[in-house]
Amino acid sequence: MWTAFAFALGALQAPELSAEAPVERPKLVVIFVVDQMIPEHLDRLRTLWTGGFKRFVEQGRRFSEAQYDYAGTETCPGHTTLGTGRMPWKHGIVANDWLAREENADIYCVADAEVEPVRQFARPFADGRSPRAIRGPGLADYLEAADPKSQTVTISTKDRAAIGLGGQHPDLALWWDLAGSGFMTSTWFARELPSFVRAWNDGWLERARASDLGESWASTLPESLDGTSTAADDRAGEANFLDKRHTFPYDAPDLSTPPEDKQRAQWASFVYHSPLSDRWVLELAGRAVERLALGSDEHVDYLGVSCSACDIVGHATGPYSREVTDLLLRDDRELGKFFALLDERVGAGRWLAVLSADHGVLELPEALVARGVDSGRVSSKELAAAVKSTRAAVKARFGDDFFVDSDAGGLRFSAERMRAAGVAPKDVRAEAKAAFAAAAPWCERAFTSDELAELDPAKPWPDDLRLQRHSFESERSADVLFQPRRGWLVSVGVGTSHGTPHPYDRRVPLVFLGGRVAAGIDPRSASPADVVPTLLGELGLALPAELDGRPLPLR
Repeated sequence: MWTAFAFALGALQAPELSAEAPVERPKLVVIFVVDQMIPEHLDRLRTLWTGGFKRFVEQGRRFSEAQYDYAGTETCPGHTTLGTGRMPWKHGIVANDWLAREENADIYCVADAEVEPVRQFARPFADGRSPRAIRGPGLADYLEAADPKSQTVTISTKDRAAIGLGGQHPDLALWWDLAGSGFMTSTWFARELPSFVRAWNDGWLERARASDLGESWASTLPESLDGTSTAADDRAGEANFLDKRHTFPYDAPDLSTPPEDKQRAQWASFVYHSPLSDRWVLELAGRAVERLALGSDEHVDYLGVSCSACDIVGHATGPYSREVTDLLLRDDRELGKFFALLDERVGAGRWLAVLSADHGVLELPEALVARGVDSGRVSSKELAAAVKSTRAAVKARFGDDFFVDSDAGGLRFSAERMRAAGVAPKDVRAEAKAAFAAAAPWCERAFTSDELAELDPAKPWPDDLRLQRHSFESERSADVLFQPRRGWLVSVGVGTSHGTPHPYDRRVPLVFLGGRVAAGIDPRSASPADVVPTLLGELGLALPAELDGRPLPLR
């Protein structure tokens, strides 16, 4: 184990073996995440699948009505929910970033100034990353508490994805270094990179140049895409990315011999924005299976894998773009190779995988408008005007606006200044809520932290309040929260995004494959929070009381 911090197992009660433990437990469990994957992809591309997604669709147990039961549908909350079996109100990761309480600053969900980056070689951008902000254990922690010889590893392009899937103390979490050193970690997990990671990192740039994407990312789509709902290559609303365009092909950066540091970083960015990132995440996951002998003995191991390119590309071009379709078909082939490796190294029937996503996404508003759907964009200027009007209303009533900061989801006021002025914070927040709602016609609903905190747990919560409450944490959530009307994006001038409680952002795929799973489609309600309790149940481990999810039937 490479954990940099001593983990006292006595502080975490190990889940006990249940009375109905399976006769043959899986030796390796894999949580596989495709960032921003919408459930429609599984069916719209069904005739084109040949690899891993084909296995999920044809051999897996799919919960067709799976969705997140909270409002803040972003990457860090989603991965942490998948990795812990709890929702943001319990694990504390309410967003990718949240507003600081008394200063004009954002707090990144996995930022940690007390740890240092661990790279192949020294590079700038030396920010530390860790799961310190996650409140409570995850699947990796439960497995290691039950059996200290269990190995737990998570890998992703994004730091917040790998860390969220890992919980508090996995053996190792790895993510892509945009400064150009390959995959990296931090001293929370290890003082140095394991040898198999260092070996993989050696020569990554040369391998990138020698790959089929070494000159450009060109489309590999078949001539006919009938029945796939794939959009035209050039359409209104798409954002430029990579080489400052939004149509195929996307040229790779220049490279001198030897490469300059700036060029290495440019190539690291090209990898991050292209199918190479997912290919290499799966390749390194396969290397971990081989070098660490994951799933090879009686100790159950856990591998968390998150492919980020669908989100990175999808933000720019939309979920039905040719870029996303090409990317997913490439991922399908790479995932097929990975499953073949699991069959060979671990053994068919001895591993159990689950496919899901951290959130969904809205189709490009321009495409929705063309279909007659109410949709559009709220500019940053419109948001700023609503905030300005709100501040003026609060100041007119209380003599000070008490404003600290705002973002596209809420407003933060200074508790210290309200206390010094002798005003009731609850009154300030109520005034701000009313003023903002009046100034922002695109705002469907606003909420104060008081009304969310004061919800009576003994009474049923209306859907809109329930979703907001499950994303609410008193220290990290804003004082006034607001959600846009369905189909509308706030401060997103081109491309698309997510982050709302609307169904298109909450609905995700949820498919279990392998082990003793029975294939089929299950229409019962389900949530990604159900993944951890379902896996624990399949391993014959009792369920911790703090989980939000429940075990799903796999047979």
